[in-house]
Amino acid sequence: MPGVHRPYETKDVTLAAGHRLRYYEWPGEGPNLILLHGSSGYGLMFEWTANFLGDRFHVFAPDQRGHGDSDKPDGTYSAQEYAQDVHEFVQALGISRAVVGGHSLGGRVSQVFAATHPEETLGVILIGGLHLSNFYQTTDRVTRVLESANAMLVSPTEFASRDAALEYIRASRRNDTEESNIHRLEHNMDRVGDGYRFKYDKVRVAQSLTYQNDNLRPFAPHVQAPVFMARSTRGSELATLQ
Repeated sequence: MPGVHRPYETKDVTLAAGHRLRYYEWPGEGPNLILLHGSSGYGLMFEWTANFLGDRFHVFAPDQRGHGDSDKPDGTYSAQEYAQDVHEFVQALGISRAVVGGHSLGGRVSQVFAATHPEETLGVILIGGLHLSNFYQTTDRVTRVLESANAMLVSPTEFASRDAALEYIRASRRNDTEESNIHRLEHNMDRVGDGYRFKYDKVRVAQSLTYQNDNLRPFAPHVQAPVFMARSTRGSELATLQ
């Protein structure tokens, strides 16, 4: 993958609301950059992105609530609640201002954060999100969102072997590279005996997916920072944009 490998630090922070977030940090000389993964994702998926950027940014990539090695507290799991987590993350780490961006769920959270905390936002990056269903709640779009949430709710999360886990990842993420699939297995799953189990809470992920039908149009006029919007042509993750 492009870019020189940059060592990262694995850290935990307890937010003012009381729950803990795991995050990954790549120190750099440039502006702060907070990268937010999509539903069922994980913070370390931005490892290749951080390598590619070099020290041009000081990168932070949290496992958002309900994901990875972060806590899975009760809550709404709406973009507004995730955005409050980002605000408390910024406050806890003493980050004055940051560029905030992400993919899908991360994009929804980035917009809401930028709208509600403009004083903490240097810029916004939206990759493959927001979703049209966040602006136009047509019957077809609402149906697709609910079907996606239901598919997550009934999806398997435990597999008897590494091969079975990797085959499931390949089948469910057909646009991703094999390197990305293996990275997901190694960093977004736990070993359970001889088997593997996804780290995310599928109930909370399914819950958050339903908020793709939430109307986020009222937030757009309140975003004061510059916004960059893009969609990957090579894969579903920001990590594959190179």
